[in-house]
Amino acid sequence: MKKLLALFLAIIMLLGAFASCTKTIVIDEYPSDENTENNDTAEQTEKETEGTTNTDGESNKGTEESNKETEGSNQDPDNTNKEPEPEPEPEPEPEPDPKQYTRIEKTVYFGSYPQREVVDSDLKSTLFSKIGKTPTATNNNGWTSYGYFSNGSATENYIWYIDIENNNEKYRGVYFSKYRPNSTSSAFVADPSQHSNQYKNKYYINTIYWFKYEPIEWTIVKENTTNGTALLICNTVLDVQAYNNASNSNNYMYSSVRTWLNEVFYKTAFNTLQREIILATTVDNSAASTNIQNNPYASANTDDKIFLPSYADAINTEYGFNSNIDRMKKASAYARSQGLYNPGETSAYLDYGWWWTRSPDTYAPTASDAAFRAQGIAANGGKGTPCAVHNTNRGIVPMLQIKL
Repeated sequence: MKKLLALFLAIIMLLGAFASCTKTIVIDEYPSDENTENNDTAEQTEKETEGTTNTDGESNKGTEESNKETEGSNQDPDNTNKEPEPEPEPEPEPEPDPKQYTRIEKTVYFGSYPQREVVDSDLKSTLFSKIGKTPTATNNNGWTSYGYFSNGSATENYIWYIDIENNNEKYRGVYFSKYRPNSTSSAFVADPSQHSNQYKNKYYINTIYWFKYEPIEWTIVKENTTNGTALLICNTVLDVQAYNNASNSNNYMYSSVRTWLNEVFYKTAFNTLQREIILATTVDNSAASTNIQNNPYASANTDDKIFLPSYADAINTEYGFNSNIDRMKKASAYARSQGLYNPGETSAYLDYGWWWTRSPDTYAPTASDAAFRAQGIAANGGKGTPCAVHNTNRGIVPMLQIKL
């Protein structure tokens, strides 16, 4: 009996010990709210501690995350904060074409010269407003005297010009206080209706006339495809000059018209780039070039940039001059304002002009007519009457050679 009682007590004690162990396990596995907060705080502190720099000096995890966030905030998906890319350098402008000409088959447009008269009243008013004054014999007022001769000299200013630009177009104004004599050796005419081609062409004193610079039209009369050169003759009577202003000579080498072509015309009609392709040409001034055998007035050859055609040139069928009509040259309004010969208002050739060749004629001066003469082409394209070298009503039809 005593043994059973002792066994029973031992069992009770064992059960009590088991219950005590079970309670401790439950407390560890399910902590109270207070303990949970403490534990969370401890864990957070531990995490923050981990976020500080470690003993090796490396960036901690928190800093890396912060940097990632910062990098993310600096990213600009719309590229609004992106530094602008440098603008591309502009493409270089193409170099100007040194040729400065237009070719259509055998026709070439090269250089420019005053040709067509301005008739629009508004444009004339605009052009005049840019100059304001007309020239006088004692004050050019910005104009330039042509230096035309009268009475054998150029001591008196009476015809002037002025070049101006308007809306990227170039114009030449012409003004004269006296009519140009028909010869450089003559005095001013008393009756212009009888003796002045300017008057006959309806250009009057004390009036400003305007002429527009326009491309000069040429025809290729000879082309060398091997060296890329072309010989050109102008299709228009562009201007009016005496063959020789002062000297009574038909020697082309020493003529004033040769000087005028290679100085005044050359610089007026062509810009710097265009002049670069105008070739110096050895000009044949032999008797053969005059189409007169043993011509005693034939001169030595010359080297020129610009030159008049010879008479042989003007009848050369290889140049396309097969008949009179091939030699007919229309006259510019500007040439008429300078006193180009007027054949008469009823003439069928009123729109065409007489023009010089460089070839001397064989006329021998006499006591009554001491002037030497040069050959030319009439308005109808036939051979004109050889004209005194001082004559101021014959036109200019230049020739030149260019590098294509």
